[in-house]
Amino acid sequence: MAPLLMQLMTLSLIVVSGWPSPIYAKQSGLAPARNKQITQTLKSFDACRKEAITLLKQGTTGKLDFTAAVSACKETYPGADLYITCKKQAMQAALNARIAPDQAVNQCRQYLVATTFLPNQPFPLLVDGELAYFAGIGLNRTRPAASLATPNFDCHKIKEALPNIKRADYSLIGNHPQLFSGLAELKAADLLTTLKLKKPTKEGIKEGIDVAGFGRLFYDPKKPESATVYFPAAACDLQVEPGPIYSGLSTYYLLDQAGSTVTPYFAIAYYRKDQKAVTTNKLIQKLNLALGSEFKVFHRNDSVTFIAADTLSETDDEHDPKNLCRQPRPHQLLGIIQAHKDKLSQPEYLILANIKNLCEFGDRLAKRL
Repeated sequence: MAPLLMQLMTLSLIVVSGWPSPIYAKQSGLAPARNKQITQTLKSFDACRKEAITLLKQGTTGKLDFTAAVSACKETYPGADLYITCKKQAMQAALNARIAPDQAVNQCRQYLVATTFLPNQPFPLLVDGELAYFAGIGLNRTRPAASLATPNFDCHKIKEALPNIKRADYSLIGNHPQLFSGLAELKAADLLTTLKLKKPTKEGIKEGIDVAGFGRLFYDPKKPESATVYFPAAACDLQVEPGPIYSGLSTYYLLDQAGSTVTPYFAIAYYRKDQKAVTTNKLIQKLNLALGSEFKVFHRNDSVTFIAADTLSETDDEHDPKNLCRQPRPHQLLGIIQAHKDKLSQPEYLILANIKNLCEFGDRLAKRL
């Protein structure tokens, strides 16, 4: 049973007994401005879907493009999508429990609140199973680059980097090239040929070599213990006032130049050093709780903490995890929390990375090679 439906079944029983939901126990009355914002989100999501349906009916777009367009709507307005799904399931759950549907449906509006960026809330994430939402937008589905319109975020860096991939960022989590589909069984010489590389120079492999249509390769690909490829990515940055807790928020997307698509990769929230809303330990607890009981906390050192589904045995020179795409690929999502080194009780930033997207993105690029 999906996490969302399990929550709703619990919710229905709680409504019957007269207790407030422990899952959605937030403010029961919303400020007029918040209600207006929620109403606008629902209208925007509805208009987005209707536009996709109209283009399909007119024959302007095919079924695959239609599916991509609807996915883009869900990523842009995730609260509305979750609300509609929740509403359908809540009505069925209420019917089974023989209670008034409105009692259960009203609770679904909390999804619209939970997926809205609130500058006074120190935890900008909502995780539902394998799906993640950050500051009001989705971190789940690949979408056409042209459809990237994220509320409250400015994505001009993506528009600049996609046509000129050398301007992209190559960072966070790297993998050996042979961890991706079609490359695993290649011998060293064949791997170099597939990557269209001559014998790399020591200077080149240290500084990084751009492999057209794939990524940026560091160190010798013939040495599995050292070679690492990073894929091109670029950020959308929060463009509204971040408030008293955050100094900034960004979401990073993997860039597929040939396919003109973007794939959500990771989100990062930077915390003001003087904020008093959350401590490092409390943030670790919140993220661990959000990801689920199967996730474990790994303290890399005094200031860096990983929250992962399995042990992280390999890291790069910057202490970031690497080779997370190694089979059987236990990682779907990964959390990283960095504390200020001179004030460990205060978080410097929080990262949530979609490792499943990263590995599948690498598979797609490798297959093209």
